[in-house]
Amino acid sequence: MQENTGGRLNFPIGSQVRILDETGRVSDEVYDIVTEKSDRKGHTMVALGQRQLKVHSRRILPIDTIGHAVVVESAGRYRAVCPNCQHLGEYDSETDQITCPDHGQAPLYWLSTKPMRINKVGKVAVKKPAVKKRVITQEGVKVKQPIVINLDELSKLADCELFTQSNIPFDHARVVVKSHTLICKNGRARKLCFNTYNGTLGKKSKDLPIAEFLADQGDEKKWFYISDLDKEKASLAKKGYELHS
Repeated sequence: MQENTGGRLNFPIGSQVRILDETGRVSDEVYDIVTEKSDRKGHTMVALGQRQLKVHSRRILPIDTIGHAVVVESAGRYRAVCPNCQHLGEYDSETDQITCPDHGQAPLYWLSTKPMRINKVGKVAVKKPAVKKRVITQEGVKVKQPIVINLDELSKLADCELFTQSNIPFDHARVVVKSHTLICKNGRARKLCFNTYNGTLGKKSKDLPIAEFLADQGDEKKWFYISDLDKEKASLAKKGYELHS
């Protein structure tokens, strides 16, 4: 995501994002960008179905930040809220995860530029951006094949239910977008949310952590725990989700 420098930011219309909600956590819902540029105050219009709302550009997050704790800077201090509760922690540039006494660890997402740190010999070190891997064909053309998702297999997983919302608005008429929530009832109830684009996860998405989700284990948990299963299903039905069968 782009850093807000006080000027207007550009967002591709129709691109899908999440937002930082009023509790300081990443939204479960996926929003669509409605306006290409933020206004002079830094606000951008986003839509959730037929409902539109104006949010500040700094609250707009990449879609894959689900399950992350968002680090917000205030008065030179960096704080983040657990993705599953109101546990608040303070972090420095050498910390990669939030540690919640009730929900364990979750990866951090730095909303602002990650601060520089001083290493042991006193030199200033800056975290370098990750190098993206390229897939090269025999012709030398950069290609990355999107990951195809078998929804029928997911819906048949033991102790799981798959709910799907169709007819998600998108700016390309040939792209069919669907939103999915996979619920696992084995042990502590939890949900994994993802979108598909013509049956795939999209060109820039990683594979779903299904094995980790089913085992409720993993270094970077990208799912949410459910406190009331019946209430969660009712909420999904209200939003237009249907049980995949």
